[in-house]
Amino acid sequence: MSKRMKRFLVAGSALIAFFVLVPFALFPLLAITATSGSDTVVIEGWIPQERIQQIMAEIRRYGYKRIYTTGTIREATYYLGTGTL
Repeated sequence: MSKRMKRFLVAGSALIAFFVLVPFALFPLLAITATSGSDTVVIEGWIPQERIQQIMAEIRRYGYKRIYTTGTIREATYYLGTGTL
């Protein structure tokens, strides 16, 4: 195998390792789920319906007064209607 091919394989392997390992290293920084002390919660619109009850329990637990959803309308949004807290 030539020197050039070895360099190519090493560089390619390093790139693949970088793109596979970096997301795992950054996940704890990008997926912060700690409360900020606000009375507002933002919920992603793509969350599966089976998780909505768990989310509502958290909303009740922390006493959020305002709920915002992002994304498209979902079947589960009826849980987030007025007066359901």
